[in-house]
Amino acid sequence: MDRSKRFLPINHGSENPSLTLSPLRRLSMTVQPVNQEINRVIIQAAAPNPGYGIRVTGIYFSGDKALIFVIPLRPAPNTMYPQVISAVQTTTYLDSSFTPVFPPEYENFLSHFI
Repeated sequence: MDRSKRFLPINHGSENPSLTLSPLRRLSMTVQPVNQEINRVIIQAAAPNPGYGIRVTGIYFSGDKALIFVIPLRPAPNTMYPQVISAVQTTTYLDSSFTPVFPPEYENFLSHFI
């Protein structure tokens, strides 16, 4: 499959309800250089309680872009959590020649203030 032409939309929610981003809000990323060749990409989101987490499920490359897909990690069943907005984050590393971006279908979940 030639991904150099364009990104193909991947619907992470229709076939499996556990893959939807719905509980996560204010999705954002911070890029920090580790050295001249590697960047640390920290992906952050707000979750409805501290039981949630976030995981990178894939990184697709096209030209100088790195399209980063994430999913929420659901709370453990039969566990009680306080209903308080909590920050969740995960980290991945990329070659510094790539610009990390989220896919267009994440637009409703992005933070435009960070």
